[in-house]
Amino acid sequence: MLNELKGTQLVKYFITASLAAAVAVLSATAQPADQPRDPNSAALDGWLHAEQLNERCNLLHYYEVRLVEDSVFDMQNKAPEFRAIKFDNTMEAEERVARLQTLLADRRMQAADAMASAACDANHPAIRAIRGAYAPHFMQMLIGAHGAAELANARAGEKYAYDQLLALLQTLYGADWQTQVEATMSILNEQAGNWNETSMWSALRPHLHDVVWQFRLNEKGYKYKPIRGNWVRFQPVKADGTGAFPAMFQHRQIQRVQLPDGVTELYRVNGRMDDGRLVTMLASHSKSNPAGPLRATLLKQNEVDLLSWSNDDWRADTTAFEAETLDDDACPLDHCFVFPIEAATRMDTQTAEDSRVSYELYVGAPETYPLDPNAPSFHRQKVYATDFSRD
Repeated sequence: MLNELKGTQLVKYFITASLAAAVAVLSATAQPADQPRDPNSAALDGWLHAEQLNERCNLLHYYEVRLVEDSVFDMQNKAPEFRAIKFDNTMEAEERVARLQTLLADRRMQAADAMASAACDANHPAIRAIRGAYAPHFMQMLIGAHGAAELANARAGEKYAYDQLLALLQTLYGADWQTQVEATMSILNEQAGNWNETSMWSALRPHLHDVVWQFRLNEKGYKYKPIRGNWVRFQPVKADGTGAFPAMFQHRQIQRVQLPDGVTELYRVNGRMDDGRLVTMLASHSKSNPAGPLRATLLKQNEVDLLSWSNDDWRADTTAFEAETLDDDACPLDHCFVFPIEAATRMDTQTAEDSRVSYELYVGAPETYPLDPNAPSFHRQKVYATDFSRD
């Protein structure tokens, strides 16, 4: 089987194996010993216990929140009570979806009740269990990518994140650190020929981006607070407890940024201000490497045309909304752009009528304005109404 796996597919296999090995640990934290259950169902509760404790206490790092979210989804696909509904062909598709959502909501509520009186402690068994589940996977990626040329040539922020992840795992394993290093190297040696340093780096890099993004938030005196809606959102809250930025955001993405001498990429989150306006925040890869002053424009397609995005003159039939730039001391990251309320109103109205409408988010240095009315699609960045959703 492993001979068929390459690159990130191989690493996905590794984490699946690591999580399978950790099911017993997660199960033990989520069920009484005298009440055996399906291990995947119990593991789901283990992930949900950690999720709910974190949403109350904010104990997990951003990359861990994303891992928990992915693992909850994965365990749903394996737990028999969810599979029974998913593959019940006697129900219409909408009924199956509704019942799956209800079942997950019930399990999430049960987990919240179980964690309601738990101490906000990073050493709580629910937190240590999920860290024990993902740690072997991260050990394999970090050690496997150690000699990669891409790591040697990486941005300063990525190298910093690499070191921070190693330090976090070393703290987690404590006195067993060297034993874990040797065990990981043994696993990788056994699979020699099925992976390489570049493939491990490619799989590790998105997690490094999550680490960099969170550290950049921390450098401005904020931390990540997850907020549960239809999916996980977050609010930047002051680390000293004195307040919060008045907006909810979706997960981190990458934004193409046009500079006078070329293109760079920054970390981006989209969301909604408490007053309903659309907002975009950007972060550089490190404090020492800012992108300089930037402007942002949101372009909305006037008429739905699914094929027109590929046309160079796509911008000709759009409405442009110029963002207000917040002052540095009011922004949790390097750049905060707030669009006029009309942009949100038009987006909500259009989405209600036809959710397929296209948007472009342009971010660039002031010298790159005015925008070129003719720009090939690979020079534009498409965004979606769901990126700015409240739910």
